Amino acid sequence: MHQTKRPSLPVVAMCVVLVAAGVIYEVWAASRRSTPLFAEPAPVAIVAAPMPAPTITPDGPKPEPALKPAPKPLPLTKPQPMPKRARTNSVLHNDLNRYVLNVINTYAGGRYPYLLNADYANYNGVTEDISYQGMVLLRAHPSGNRASHCVGVTFEVFFKAMQQRNQDAGLRTSDFNGLTFEQMQDFMLTWYVANGPKPESNVAAAVARYGLGTQIYLLQNAKAGDFIDVSRENLTGHTAVFIKWVWKDGEIIGLRYWSSQGSANGVSYNTEYFNLPDANGVP
Repeated sequence: MHQTKRPSLPVVAMCVVLVAAGVIYEVWAASRRSTPLFAEPAPVAIVAAPMPAPTITPDGPKPEPALKPAPKPLPLTKPQPMPKRARTNSVLHNDLNRYVLNVINTYAGGRYPYLLNADYANYNGVTEDISYQGMVLLRAHPSGNRASHCVGVTFEVFFKAMQQRNQDAGLRTSDFNGLTFEQMQDFMLTWYVANGPKPESNVAAAVARYGLGTQIYLLQNAKAGDFIDVSRENLTGHTAVFIKWVWKDGEIIGLRYWSSQGSANGVSYNTEYFNLPDANGVP
């Protein structure tokens, strides 16, 4: 995944993902709740207590007592603020992008060196251990140096963004659309391009498979905070958080992104360009 400052880059396959827990997530979440999403304040109802049964005596039943006038209805109290869980619907309708951008801002000023190796049992490209449902899913470098690589740090950002979104929605932070730990492992391996050939194993395939996002096919529809996967002409690849397109003469010629890359020795913003010829035919 090594790259230079301005590599030649025709995009062989660009998968831009708008990661939003949308309608699928919302419907599933609603089906698991014991209370409705929006609880209207219940009207106050005056219910008469049941009359006591007449006492039977040798002389017959005693006369029933006269009914007292019904009390005046109690005034309705001012509706209380909607509980946090009841706001789930509105939170889930929002894109995840805002949370993603907030998370990447937390890395500003820190040192997160780039490291890619095959020590999978002890290091998985994340700056800190990632646990799901009480079990370790991904391991940070045992030295504590907070090293990372592109698929690791982008997955870490996605994971933290989902946790924060769940918290705001009143959902459990260890529940991503009902995924079990085993399904989360499969989701992670697909994101890591380690679950088959790249057209089938990438960030877009991962979120679409488990209902956690939508693949975008038109480049102009990308928004800051989306996740992107790039395949280069030199057969290397990269996964990053999209920031913006680079335009020239009304044409997209490159992109600005955030990730962990060898050329910048770790977590940082970076810009790359497509291999497009200029007016003189020079790439």
